[in-house]
Amino acid sequence: MVNIKIITIFSICAMLLSACVGISKTHAAYQPTRSQKAFLNELSRRSFLFFWEQGQHKTGLIPDQAQADGSGHGDVASVAAVGFGLTAYCIADERGWESHDKLEERTLNTLRFFANEVETERGFYYHFLNMETGKRAWKCELSSIDTALFVAGVLTAKQHFDNSEIKSLATKIYERIDWEWMRNGKPTLTMGWKPEEGFLNARWSSYNELMLLYVLAIGSPTHSIGPDAWDAWGRNRVVNYGNKTFLSCPPLFTHQYSHAWIDFENKRDKYADYFLNSRLATLAQQQYCDDLSKRFPKYSKKLWGLTASVGPKGYMVWGGPPGTITPAIDGSIVPCAPGGSIPFAPEACVPTLYYMYKQFGNKVWKRYGLIDAFNPHTNWYADDVLGIDVGITLLMAENYKDRFVWKTFHKNPEINKAMKQIGFKSLSTKERSKKRTSSVFFRKKPVRDIRKNDKPLAVAKFNPEHKVGNRDWQTMILNGPGVAKFAFTWDENKLVFHAQVSDIKIKQKQPANKLYLDDCVELFIDPKNDGIKWKNKEDWQIGFAPPKRVYEWFGENRSHDAVIKTNKNNNGFTVRYEFQWSELGLNPRKGLMLGVSPVVNQTELRYEGKTEWHFVNNGKKIEVGLLRLSK
Repeated sequence: MVNIKIITIFSICAMLLSACVGISKTHAAYQPTRSQKAFLNELSRRSFLFFWEQGQHKTGLIPDQAQADGSGHGDVASVAAVGFGLTAYCIADERGWESHDKLEERTLNTLRFFANEVETERGFYYHFLNMETGKRAWKCELSSIDTALFVAGVLTAKQHFDNSEIKSLATKIYERIDWEWMRNGKPTLTMGWKPEEGFLNARWSSYNELMLLYVLAIGSPTHSIGPDAWDAWGRNRVVNYGNKTFLSCPPLFTHQYSHAWIDFENKRDKYADYFLNSRLATLAQQQYCDDLSKRFPKYSKKLWGLTASVGPKGYMVWGGPPGTITPAIDGSIVPCAPGGSIPFAPEACVPTLYYMYKQFGNKVWKRYGLIDAFNPHTNWYADDVLGIDVGITLLMAENYKDRFVWKTFHKNPEINKAMKQIGFKSLSTKERSKKRTSSVFFRKKPVRDIRKNDKPLAVAKFNPEHKVGNRDWQTMILNGPGVAKFAFTWDENKLVFHAQVSDIKIKQKQPANKLYLDDCVELFIDPKNDGIKWKNKEDWQIGFAPPKRVYEWFGENRSHDAVIKTNKNNNGFTVRYEFQWSELGLNPRKGLMLGVSPVVNQTELRYEGKTEWHFVNNGKKIEVGLLRLSK
């Protein structure tokens, strides 16, 4: 393993400034200070060292995570990390951080190993591999998104290195992927496949990091899918925060990964300006963390960052706005959140990263740059870095400097062809000059303003027989596969909640008090309609799942098996639950309004596993939708 001496940034500052790469003219409105430029260069160089030192030279395998001080790594490789690593070698060659011949040799070894020896199915790679053998690890899934991140690095190397074998191997790897197979007969791509189970239920069906995946699939010269697939994924999570309207997905990495290789700046399709969308999501998160400073006083506009990372209790997927509930935000900071957003909002991200370095020093600044995460409120500091987190910081810092990765990746004609097929076009002069606070170009559904009280309304019909008619059901658009409907009925004695969840596989593994981690339906009730306060005994969080499982978290002894009915069927399950008005502390009458939010949990999804009917955690209390009693 190469041993490159690390010198403190202060002693090399002058040297770095003399060789500092200029900042892209696109971002000329904001100019980092001389010290910040030197810091960014050193952050990039140290990030490259992770891939160079921790990667296996003969196979190109790169660990999923390693000690931040360089002292060791885990025994599992990440296919996505290899994609970031291949791109890192191109950057290092361009910047002169390592010998061209050595970088080219490492790249060639990687492509030979992955083209000829690593196990694939229809061209797709398993998510995790054994670091020594390259064999599938942990019985993990064949991953469509991790394959895409790997292939993005492969195609970057293809265009950067003037080596015929590299170009041939890269072409082989890309062109053998059967993208249509990964659709499994439906419009959207699935998240993966396992030999033991077949295709995963979870699909790339709503806005997140999926754009790179679809561009690669549509652009394939051998097994492409049609551009109609681009229209098939949902864009229904439009939110407003701090007067910024954008497509939402709470963990910030979902707004970053596709942009690491594809240049979306000053382009749009018929739905959105995705570069602006990521900028607005970044600035909204900065504001969101600042708004949480009453709970977490270290949070501010100069210290923020929520995304997936290691945590004190394992891998965590934090995010916001809207803020994640599971896991709950605990005051942690993840440096790659601002790191991966540098090109979108340099004025917010660069000072924050520099502040972390200056304020916390060697607690957070290690051999491979900034550690993966830390909590300034509890003095917890991660020992590790993750390859994908180091990678997104490196690639986006270098795109910010001179667009290097974007320019290299777009030399692949398949990418530009796919974007043309999809319908991307340059922003008009008016669209470029206007300081827009909304990234979307459609208004099919009302914007969900999560800083205002714009609660949606459901109606409970007075019906002593508690039969639900076709018009009484309210449909929820799930983040994953399937459909959910809910309804309420009432009489003088009780309020009855009805739910139907279909087209999902049901998994039940957790004990009762962790029912929310299984496939289930939850219902939050705010009887006074004044906002739910966590574990307030006047409010309710109750979960339901077959067979006849129920648990209530806020109160004691409020679960009544006698009044719950759950039926499991081939397509999903149904729920019927009776609440006595007396236990809700309410006297029923026509026009009475109370707060409710049905929630559907789908365990096969990751950070999008919860679909909520208006559930907004603003840090102080939870705002939910409204239920009105009707005759």
